[in-house]
Amino acid sequence: SHKHKKNGNPNETKNAPESEVEKEMRLERSSSVHSDMTKAEECINVTKEVESLQQNVKRKIQMLNEAISNLHSALEELDETQPSGFIYFFICIRISVRIKHTLYTYAYGPSEQLDEIKQEVDEAKKLVKEKDGMLAKLKRSADETMRTLEEKEKELEEREKGLNEEVDDITKQNKDLKDRRELLLRECDDVRKQKEHWQQLVEEQKQRFEIFRKQQEELDKRDQEVLGLHRSITEERLKLQEEKKRFLKERHKWEKEKNKQAKYDSGSIQDLAAQQKAMTKPVPSGKLRLKSNNSQPYENLYMMGASLKDARAMAANAVFTANSHDDNASEYAESEYADTIVSDAVTDLESLNSISDDDEEEEEDDKPDGSDHKNKLQRMQLPVNDYE
Repeated sequence: SHKHKKNGNPNETKNAPESEVEKEMRLERSSSVHSDMTKAEECINVTKEVESLQQNVKRKIQMLNEAISNLHSALEELDETQPSGFIYFFICIRISVRIKHTLYTYAYGPSEQLDEIKQEVDEAKKLVKEKDGMLAKLKRSADETMRTLEEKEKELEEREKGLNEEVDDITKQNKDLKDRRELLLRECDDVRKQKEHWQQLVEEQKQRFEIFRKQQEELDKRDQEVLGLHRSITEERLKLQEEKKRFLKERHKWEKEKNKQAKYDSGSIQDLAAQQKAMTKPVPSGKLRLKSNNSQPYENLYMMGASLKDARAMAANAVFTANSHDDNASEYAESEYADTIVSDAVTDLESLNSISDDDEEEEEDDKPDGSDHKNKLQRMQLPVNDYE
């Protein structure tokens, strides 16, 4: 039982998980110990009975020794009284028989119980032999159990060493797992922070995308508005081109009619002089723009094919000469209003000529090569006031 306790202590201290083999060994050990305990109890009971029988035999032996001592004392008395040999021998035999009888009667009771006592002694001897055999068997079984227990103890020690090594490995693995767990927790924190940062970036990108989408919608609206304006401008331009074509046709017809009338109606010299004087007179402020636009020298100069700079210089010189003939026109000569009027007229003329050039290029693409010369002549002879 003490060794069983020793063998059971490591499992209790280490709290290691028990396998099925260890459970079976424990059950076998408990059953063997129980059987050994029962056998030991039987042996103890037999030894107690043997000890009681030995005590009874010792008592009887003591009684026999007392009887023998009494016999020796009686023999000594006989030797002193009758020293003859035969009588002594006979007396000794008689005395020995009596002593035996007295001893048997004194020690074992009457002669009838002698056989029973012998039988009991024989049975006691048999029981002692059997008990000795049982004790020998018990010793052998105890030795065998001790050997098996020692072997099992060695196996348990080896298993204990293996379990200790496994426990050490498990502790190392636990430490490694704890370190890995800490690393994984740190990585999880880093990943969570990165995820939050990415979510912020995604939200910022969404906001930027919304702003960009709104801007794109505004740009699309503006593009639609610009396209609408462009369409309206193209429509207006087409309308103006059509009106210009119609005007050019009417102008061509009017020039033909004017040339026909000029052939038949030459006019008087006085009317021409009056027109010349009217052209040299100072112009009031309200009608200065119309007079400058209807001025005949500027018209004739442009119709003759001069450049715009020459036309502008001639117009300014004409205004200066007209103002120098009239004293009331000194204010107009000193002021810059006349130059502004001339510059406005020139810019209007340039813009109209640019429009006419574009339209005529389109017409030239449509018309054959024979009509280019006529169109150039019409463009050279067209005055400013006709455009207005």
